Amino acid sequence: MKTTFSIADLGGLMPRDRWAIDMLAEHRALTTEQFTALGYDSTSAGAGRRLRALARCGWLVRVGSGWRLGLLGVQRRRPVPGEPDLTVDQFFVDLAALARTQARTDLRAWRSVPAPYGEYLHNGKRIGFWYQRDPGGPPSRWLRRYYSLADNTGVRLLLVTTDNHFEHQPGGLTIATSRPGELAWHLRGERLALHEHPEAEQLDPPVHPIYDPQRQYDEAIADGVYSYVRA
Repeated sequence: MKTTFSIADLGGLMPRDRWAIDMLAEHRALTTEQFTALGYDSTSAGAGRRLRALARCGWLVRVGSGWRLGLLGVQRRRPVPGEPDLTVDQFFVDLAALARTQARTDLRAWRSVPAPYGEYLHNGKRIGFWYQRDPGGPPSRWLRRYYSLADNTGVRLLLVTTDNHFEHQPGGLTIATSRPGELAWHLRGERLALHEHPEAEQLDPPVHPIYDPQRQYDEAIADGVYSYVRA
């Protein structure tokens, strides 16, 4: 296996391979099924064949059930620090998969640092949010980081997957909760779909989380000019 890459090696990468390397640099690990849901290939079998080919060349490496950057991949794009969380990844993958089936809908952004963040675009509305899977323990302990992030970025919507509800909204944050597997978010006694939340501030995406070689700019999706949904 090669340990350094050349210009010729880069030339052997398809556009979707460069996207996959960028995604792994941002999110640390993804499974074959998650890559498939994000548009890397139309089938898991096809995605697996290509990912294994990249691994044989040193771009990727298989670790457990997921793919991570190999020696060459790390040289091309250094991954963000921290350990991967495939459960958190699946939340965003599910949003992306849903967006690919609905007109004028997009998961425009998905970031892993400084905390899991997404921007959901639906019928022209852009909703930026943080995501937290309930780690247990007193909320005051793990909410601190989001107070700081809200103040620094202006993104104040926090989605929390938990069996509990936040009856009282803390100052500076809007917290919506959902039980694992549910699509509705509980907020102030209401059950809302994600696109029914108010618009919120957004952060720029490091790499678009849905791979589509025909994809146009974000406004084309918002305006209904372009859609992932094929006729």
